[in-house]
Amino acid sequence: TYALTASRENPDQGAPDHPDDPAARHAAAAVVQVHSLADPTYVVDAAALWNGLAGEPFGPRAMVDAVLALRRAAR
Repeated sequence: TYALTASRENPDQGAPDHPDDPAARHAAAAVVQVHSLADPTYVVDAAALWNGLAGEPFGPRAMVDAVLALRRAAR
């Protein structure tokens, strides 16, 4: 799995006194995944697809189709 993480030496440092405070910052990570149209049980992280590690279930148009779907989703 490819994920973006941030770490601190002291995890309690900078923790908000009131976690419900709207000014408190929260972090999240999203992992974009692609599934095969021929067989939806084949799922791969988009980063692996771009690095050529997706394997045969994903045809030559998989990257193009993934980019188009991501573009539509971003609108």
